[in-house]
This record gives sequence, structure tokens and C-alpha cells, in this order.
Amino acid sequence: MARGERSISNVWQLLLFELVLSLAQGLAVGGILGVVVHLWKNDWALTLLVTGSLVLNLILAALAGVMVPMFMRLLRIDPAMASAVIVTTATDICGIVMYLGLASIFLTLLVS
Repeated sequence: MARGERSISNVWQLLLFELVLSLAQGLAVGGILGVVVHLWKNDWALTLLVTGSLVLNLILAALAGVMVPMFMRLLRIDPAMASAVIVTTATDICGIVMYLGLASIFLTLLVS
């Protein structure tokens, strides 16, 4: 953004690019972590929980990393000043909520 390569006019193209990239990264890293969790605990529900929450968290981080600076630019605030703090905080909070939300969904599978 600082070099003028990204603008509000191509936000949908940028969002799609980041979504595909984060999905690929999430599936790659989540797959590796899923194998480790499955070898460690031998539990498919726990494997799906950890992998799913990691993939969702990476997608959310990518979308927030695009949307927050664009929104700040719309408000005529320098995106470099506060974007990192806002994106990191939002991603951390939502990541914990997603993990606990998925854990509550998988609770019946994990207990049995």
C-alpha cells in the first residue's frame, strides 16, 4: 500500500488472492500439524479440530490483513500506524473463539 501497488479499487481481486493463498497455506500447515496430532493422540476428532481451527484462523488473518488497512485508508488514517496492532489483536481473539467454538462442537466426539 505504501508504494501505491494496492488500492481500494482492486480490493476484491486482492481479497480473492489472499483467500486462495491462505487456504493453501492453511491446508499445507494444517495437514502437517494434523499428522503430528494424529500420531500423538490417535484421535480423528482432535485432528480435525486442530487442523480446522488453524485453517480458519489463517483465512481470517489474511482477510483481516487486507480489510483493516483498506478500511483505515478509507477513513484517511495511515494504515501503517495501527493496522498491525488491530489485525494481530483481532486474529488472536477470533482464533481463540474459533478454537473453543470448534472444540464445543467436537466435544461429543472427543469425549467418546
